[in-house]
Amino acid sequence: MYQCPGCQTTFETLPEICPHCKLSLRVLAITPILTRHDDTLIVLTACDTQLDAQIVIGRLKSEGIDAMLSGTSMQSTLGSSDAGSDPYHILVHQSDGERALRLIGSDASWTEDELTRYISMLAESTED
Repeated sequence: MYQCPGCQTTFETLPEICPHCKLSLRVLAITPILTRHDDTLIVLTACDTQLDAQIVIGRLKSEGIDAMLSGTSMQSTLGSSDAGSDPYHILVHQSDGERALRLIGSDASWTEDELTRYISMLAESTED
């Protein structure tokens, strides 16, 4: 089950936009990537559009998790459409990885099994 964070309406399948309050719900369908970016950062997930990525980053930052955007293309800088461009990666510090997963997982209504699997993937990606 999915729940709109704007009006609390629940859905069996996730629509792109809530028919009641018109909030974009695409960011609720996030899937973690969990790969190492460098010594201190991991790629938490990727979004197709810069707007979706900024929504996720805003959500993380509202909970005190420092998140940043990587992979922005010149297309968006020049004002062209996001369509066909590389995905926008959301990076977080390794130390914030599990907390970030739990936060976006609660927003996306992940099951406990899914969350456990993603936390295991996180642990594997950050091992030296």
